Amino acid sequence: MKADYINLSEKAFHAFREHTHPSWELLLIVEGTGIERIDGRDYACGKGDIFCIPPGVPHSSRSEEGIRDFSVGLLDFVPVKSGGLIILQDDEDGNVFHLLRMLLESVRRKPPNERQLQDALCQTLYQMLVTLSKEELESNRAVRELKTVMMNHLSDPGFMLGEAMDEMGFSRGYLRRVFLKETNETPLKWLNRLRIEYAKQNFRQYPGLYTVREIGEMAGISDPYYFSRLFKRIEGISPQAYIDRVKEEHPGREQKAEDAPVRWTGAD
Repeated sequence: MKADYINLSEKAFHAFREHTHPSWELLLIVEGTGIERIDGRDYACGKGDIFCIPPGVPHSSRSEEGIRDFSVGLLDFVPVKSGGLIILQDDEDGNVFHLLRMLLESVRRKPPNERQLQDALCQTLYQMLVTLSKEELESNRAVRELKTVMMNHLSDPGFMLGEAMDEMGFSRGYLRRVFLKETNETPLKWLNRLRIEYAKQNFRQYPGLYTVREIGEMAGISDPYYFSRLFKRIEGISPQAYIDRVKEEHPGREQKAEDAPVRWTGAD
């Protein structure tokens, strides 16, 4: 395996347009949280998430808070898993991140043994991906399935997380442990953050068109008081204060009924 290119976003960005690559591309999330849209499906992402995207597959990024990532073009890449898109998680020591930093430095500094060094780093990177794939195959599958279930019920106020976890065939304790290990969040915290992120997107995209209660319901939280408390706990300000800030940033922006947001339906 060889690297065709390698880039590290120096500053956090909020969106990257849809595009494709002729070769496999590895994306490593370095900072922030957001959504990677890959081949028409949305995947929540955060620090340490790795996406190996097949050639020709359209993908884009968006993030409310801003996100940074490593992007690496991979030549002669043999997939470490079957089925197209590969999703992994960097280990606790961040070894994939450190390997990519060394690879980037070798490209920038061009030492006398540049080619040999880069080849060695790429081979080490590949073996690391193989190791991550084997070690996290079962837990990664469970986490992905749970994320998909939660995303598909993001706008459902009647969704019961505990019952959904029971129906997956794993114990709640096991799911909580592997989910926390891979995301640094419990399933409930991850779901609440995603719902608030979705509400923020609607507040920003449709300022003044809907009430706080209505936006909360669209984000799957029917109790407006709980929604307000949760929003303030996660964002540090109330929903109304967030709306006021959005209006200051976009004065005079008009909204029409046909611009109305739709309830989240999860992956396509």
